Amino acid sequence: MGAPSILTSLHGRAFGLGAKGELISNNTAGGLVNAQAVQRSVVRVTIANALVLALNAVPFEVVPAPGLGKTLVCDKMVASKVAGVAFTAGAGEDLAIIPTGGAAFCAIDSAGFLDSVADEIRFAERVPVNPEVLDLTALQNLALEATILVGEVTGGVDLIVEVHYTLYDDLLS
Repeated sequence: MGAPSILTSLHGRAFGLGAKGELISNNTAGGLVNAQAVQRSVVRVTIANALVLALNAVPFEVVPAPGLGKTLVCDKMVASKVAGVAFTAGAGEDLAIIPTGGAAFCAIDSAGFLDSVADEIRFAERVPVNPEVLDLTALQNLALEATILVGEVTGGVDLIVEVHYTLYDDLLS
């Protein structure tokens, strides 16, 4: 794959890609830890309208928790809906992919998407994080879930959500 590409953030944290494509980041002791990307995958699910209406209170599991010492990271998502009844969505009621109980990896604004009566397709990449290093240790063994970020929507149709994600292994070895 080539020479390692290691950078230092404004906060003094090292991160980047190693020679074999592995993610390199700081561990809590200040040393480097290798997080080997062992699998990049795509999953496509249909979320029935009845489930979409409660996504804020009850997120929909898109990818199950991978097990101890493993971490899922959502890289991007594609969401679509067919023409029909528009959702009624307020400000911030955006479709997102989150780790169980966590902050959004990817989010799609509801305006012009959920509230449309037409066929719609949207794409979102991973939201930049601050600090620049994504804390993979805190994300170990968490599922990836679809949710509505604020409140609940009404009306609407089924949603098709495609999640592109990476599974990391051996985070602390």
